[in-house]
Amino acid sequence: MTKYLSLCCLFIAVTWVTCDEICGKSKYSDAGEFDPPPGAEIVGGTEARPNEFPWMVSLRYLEDEEHYCGGMILTKSWIMTAAHCLRGITKPDFFVVVGEHDINVTSDVRKSHEVEKFEVHEEFYNPTLNNDIALIKVTPIIDFSDNVSPVCLPKTNDLYVHQKSLVAGWGRLQFDTTVNSRVLMYATLNVTTNKFCHERNDDYRNITQNMICAIDSRGDSDSDACQGDSGGPLTVKDSSNVFSVVGIVSDGKGCAFGIPGIYTRVSRFINWINKITKE
Repeated sequence: MTKYLSLCCLFIAVTWVTCDEICGKSKYSDAGEFDPPPGAEIVGGTEARPNEFPWMVSLRYLEDEEHYCGGMILTKSWIMTAAHCLRGITKPDFFVVVGEHDINVTSDVRKSHEVEKFEVHEEFYNPTLNNDIALIKVTPIIDFSDNVSPVCLPKTNDLYVHQKSLVAGWGRLQFDTTVNSRVLMYATLNVTTNKFCHERNDDYRNITQNMICAIDSRGDSDSDACQGDSGGPLTVKDSSNVFSVVGIVSDGKGCAFGIPGIYTRVSRFINWINKITKE
């Protein structure tokens, strides 16, 4: 019996806790805590350890199996990503990979899942990227383990302002390239106020209440999400080492330009997520 599975039989106040209810736990107790020094060359991040963030998924085009967007596991059947990642795409065009770390290395953990269906938020508006959220139902169901498991949804409407957050993905390592990272990268960021985010983005994007922003936690412009990271999670880690997803990589003015990146604020969509995933 693995360490992960042993958690699936906890008995708390006469309530059995199932695997589906366990979320946000990494097999590494110090997950996401390595902070690279300024200039360590997502953009300006560090390589994750294999399956350090077990909820991470890669969306791949079926034709060439190329990674194009990120996402995260919510349940054994449902993946969450950005709506713009599914713009102009149909169900047969892509598939979902769980348990990934190094795209170029064979892995017994990596598993591919077909798309049974997907739901884009009905009020997603492309020019502004407001309501940039979508859900994907995969088949067969995902087998959970130490290496593959769900992230938690936020349990409060906390704005998370000035809290340390973490973004991860297989996107580009610099703005002026078309090559994605072969390994999962992550970076620590600082959640900003929406007012600050709006001011720094000038007229590039109107920041709505459905958005949350984050910038390099070191106060410089070395770290940021970039193309290919879209749809991936912006998470916060609590004192119990549990990760909750507070944002979905949505947009930004360049990459690591000293301007806050823009994410979909997940707490605004809890009712919508619950409605879709329970259908």
